Amino acid sequence: MIKKLRLFFLYLFCITLLLSGDSIWMRKADMPTARGYSSVCTLKGKIYVLGGYNNKPLKTVEEYDPIGNKWTKKADMPTARYMCAAGAVNGRIYVIGGASSPDGSASINLSSVEEYNPLTDLWQIKTAMPTERHGFAVGVVNNKIYAIGGWNKFANSWLTTVQEYDPQTDKWTSKKSMPTARRWLGVGVVNNKIYAIGGSNNRYCPEVEEYDPETNIWTRKIDMPTPRANISVCVASNKIYAVGGNNISSLSTVEEYDPAKNTWEPKTAILTPRNGLMTAAVNNKIYAIGGSDVASLSIVEAADAKNFRNEGLLSPSVTEKIERTIIRNEDIVNIAVAEFVGKNVSQADASITADFFRTELVQTEMFNVIEKASMDKILAEAAFQQTGCTSSERAVLIGQILNVQQMIVGSLSKLMDRYFITINLVDVKTGKILASYDQKAITAIEIKDACKLLAQKLLQ
Repeated sequence: MIKKLRLFFLYLFCITLLLSGDSIWMRKADMPTARGYSSVCTLKGKIYVLGGYNNKPLKTVEEYDPIGNKWTKKADMPTARYMCAAGAVNGRIYVIGGASSPDGSASINLSSVEEYNPLTDLWQIKTAMPTERHGFAVGVVNNKIYAIGGWNKFANSWLTTVQEYDPQTDKWTSKKSMPTARRWLGVGVVNNKIYAIGGSNNRYCPEVEEYDPETNIWTRKIDMPTPRANISVCVASNKIYAVGGNNISSLSTVEEYDPAKNTWEPKTAILTPRNGLMTAAVNNKIYAIGGSDVASLSIVEAADAKNFRNEGLLSPSVTEKIERTIIRNEDIVNIAVAEFVGKNVSQADASITADFFRTELVQTEMFNVIEKASMDKILAEAAFQQTGCTSSERAVLIGQILNVQQMIVGSLSKLMDRYFITINLVDVKTGKILASYDQKAITAIEIKDACKLLAQKLLQ
């Protein structure tokens, strides 16, 4: 009991140290319409959020005044859309492309371009983008808009496509393709150079690639520390801030890129983890707006970029260090991972998934995990056959043979185009299921990432 009290007070002490000082991110007036996957634009000190998704594609346009902390409804866009992009040129806002599928599947891609005049609150149709796409990003250089990357339904592929729009002539021109095909990326512009950051293809992308519109040349830069998609990017004081996004789950991560030094630094995390959010910078203050995490959000958080600290308050890395310091004072639990059962997948795939999970469990450094080779040898000597185990009774039997305190049993299943991994943590002595978790993966390549997330859940 005394030992546990000491650990408890150690934890409180660490939390107190981390929470000392003023909060960096502050809540602002909520956006009237909860939504994610909108486009965002700043113009004359105001922030415009256009379109988005909340159970359906939206036409909604709302203007935020940072000085008055007030939202104002504006004229709807002609076309409801989400996963679109917007850029401002000469006092006009141009909303481009996106998706309009009512079910949120992004199966209906758009190429249409609509121009908004904030002075008259009127919309006008412009020349469509040559390539229908969603999940792309835009950058504005010298009064021209560059649409970069995304996804095209007909190509059924991530895109490297770069197309330049000149609002003065209302014409589009193809430019040199981006080296890395991807969608759901972010774009920032510093000193007339465009930086394409993150996104996803068949993986979460860390790539940062710089485009020079003057020379029409792409250059690879240092990777972003946290690979992620559905990211939002904005620029303050010639630094690029990559905010939120997702990598299996929604993130609160904020990382700063300095193009002059080609370096990244972690900064204070936003208060609310989310993906598909919008960010904008006004007078060196960054605004994180809306987004999605299970449900669409209306939350607005703001922070002055000059006040950012490295490794944000209670950031995952700091919290993990505290937990490891505390847990290592406890007895390490002996644990084994049984072969996973395959459901609508091959047993070989299920076994590989169990190996992935076992590796991730070892890397948490919180358990004494029995190696698979050792486990197979012990079970073979006991003439015990394990080709997949999901019941707690069978887990107890295996655990007793291996002389471990806890067992992990699980399964890999496939339903339509989604994979699902389910694990149960079983106490060998009592046979009770101590914890149960599941995680989905959209593609086979994401299964390893899902295993990592499940291993982290066991530490909660």
